Amino acid sequence: MAELNPPTNPYIQMLAGMSPGRHPLYCPGPPTPRFCKRYRETQKINTPPVYIGEDDFHVPKLLGFDAISLWMFRSPQKPPISLGHETLIDAWGRKKHGKWYLNEGVLTSEQAWDEWIATGFFTYPPDQEFISLSSLLRQLTQGPLAGMAFDASLAGAFEKMWQGMGFLRFARALRRNERNFIGLALDHLLAFSMGIAQRWVKFTGIKNFIITDDMAYKGRPLISPQDWATLLLPRYTNFTNKIHDMGGHVILHSDGQVEPLIPLFIQAGFDAIQGLEPAAGVDIFHVMKQYKNKIMLIGNLDVSYLLVYSQPSDVRRETEKILDHARKMNTRIAISTSQQIDESCKPENIIAMCQMTRNSNI
Repeated sequence: MAELNPPTNPYIQMLAGMSPGRHPLYCPGPPTPRFCKRYRETQKINTPPVYIGEDDFHVPKLLGFDAISLWMFRSPQKPPISLGHETLIDAWGRKKHGKWYLNEGVLTSEQAWDEWIATGFFTYPPDQEFISLSSLLRQLTQGPLAGMAFDASLAGAFEKMWQGMGFLRFARALRRNERNFIGLALDHLLAFSMGIAQRWVKFTGIKNFIITDDMAYKGRPLISPQDWATLLLPRYTNFTNKIHDMGGHVILHSDGQVEPLIPLFIQAGFDAIQGLEPAAGVDIFHVMKQYKNKIMLIGNLDVSYLLVYSQPSDVRRETEKILDHARKMNTRIAISTSQQIDESCKPENIIAMCQMTRNSNI
C-alpha cells in the first residue's frame, strides 16, 4: 500500500523532530487554477494535469514541493440558507452577500448554537468520501505524485467563532466577560474539527493536520495574549494532545502579526507554525533567534510583493538568507509561501524559491 507520509520525505522527517539532508518545501494548499495554467504555459509543460477535486496537484510536484495540504472536508456539509438578494448564511453561521462576508453572524447566543446543531448544521461528510479520496491518493502516490506527503486542513476555532457571531458581538462578549458563551462556541467548533481529524486518520491514514485559524491583523494580534491564554490555550492543548495520541502532528496557520502569540502556540503543543507573514510585520530572523528549535517554522516567502513583483534573483537571495540564518540558529524551517500560491505570483519566482531550497543542504 502506498505511503501518504513517506518516512524518507524531508518534510515528514523535520515535522517529527529529525534533521533531514535538506530543508523541505511546503505548499499551503493547491495553487490556484490560473497560476497552474500560467506555469504550464510559461514553462511549456505538456504533461497532463493530475486532478484531486478541481485542483491540479501535478504542478506542486513538478515545482519540487515535498508536501501539500488537502483542503477537502474542512466545512460542515449542510448547504447554505438563502436570504434572497444574493445574501446567504453558510454552515458556519456567517452571513455573505455576493462574494463578500458581512461583519455579522447568526450564532449570537447559546440558544442559537443549540438550534444550529439540532438542525444538523455540523453534519460530517459521508465516510465513503474519505475512503474514495484515500483510494485516489494511494493510486497517485504510486505514479505521478510519488514521494509527496500530505496533511489535511482543519477549520480553526477562533476564526470561525468570531465570524459565526460577528466581530462586534465577539468584542462585546469579551468586554462583558461572557467567557462561558465564547467557550461554548470554541468547544463546538473544536469538537467538529476533531471529528474530521478522526475520520482522516480512520479512513485515509493521514495523521498530520494544519489547522487554519487567522488570529492577527497586520501589525498585531486580533486577541490579546492574556485572552488567548484564558480562552484558547487549554482548549488547543487538549486538541493537540489528542492528535499526538493518534500519532500525528498539528501545524497552526495564521495570517497576520502573530509574534506575541508564539510562546502560547508552543505551550499549546503545536508542532509547527505556518504563514509567518512578512507583509504583516513578522520578522522571521527575530523569531528564529528567539525560539530556535522550540517549534518548526513554515513560510515567510511573501506573496504580496516578493513573489509577485521581484526578480528570481531577489527570491533566491531572500530564500538563501532565510536558510543560512536557520542553519546558524539551529532552527527547523520549511520554505513555503506565506499564503496560497495564486495567479499574481510569477511562476519563475516560485521556481527560484523551490530550486534554491532543494539545492541547499542543512
